[in-house]
Amino acid sequence: VIVPVGSQSAASLPSTAAMRSCNKFTVGSSPNWSSPTGAAAIAARAPDALVIGADQVAVLDGIPLSKPGTHDNAVVQLRAMRGRCISFLTAVAVSHGATGATVARLVPTDVHFREFDDATIEVYLRAEQPYDCAGSAKIEALGIALVRRLDGTDPTALIGLPLIALLALIGAGSFGGGGRVAL
Repeated sequence: VIVPVGSQSAASLPSTAAMRSCNKFTVGSSPNWSSPTGAAAIAARAPDALVIGADQVAVLDGIPLSKPGTHDNAVVQLRAMRGRCISFLTAVAVSHGATGATVARLVPTDVHFREFDDATIEVYLRAEQPYDCAGSAKIEALGIALVRRLDGTDPTALIGLPLIALLALIGAGSFGGGGRVAL
């Protein structure tokens, strides 16, 4: 499902400035991690915990692509994406209830899709059913066959939780850990 910028659904996107090579796309300027379901709100109820939240949106020609929800919507998305470069924006936030500290980062990944036919779309969708994945892309499984190239700094971002960014946020020292990440 294509969600136009400015709609109610687009307002819930991870907010930060993001300019990517294959999609010139900008979303707001201040993260909404204080929403009732955001990491900060959850951390307030669990003061001894670090709460991690993450979500992702795909962007095609400056328009965010939501999670398709249905087979038909996924077909429409994948037809539009074939042979194109799509930006996937993955946001991660970490909140600590005891200190009230919340840090967040947006990790972009450009995905260059192959040309593929409708039969390939059908086989992929029937096997993976990626109806809860941004842009109908489940890259960690059969979806990789639809991809020609990836450009990004954190390969785990495309799967939905950017671990390099997460470790950097936790290691920044804002949570009383002295800037160390224990392994």
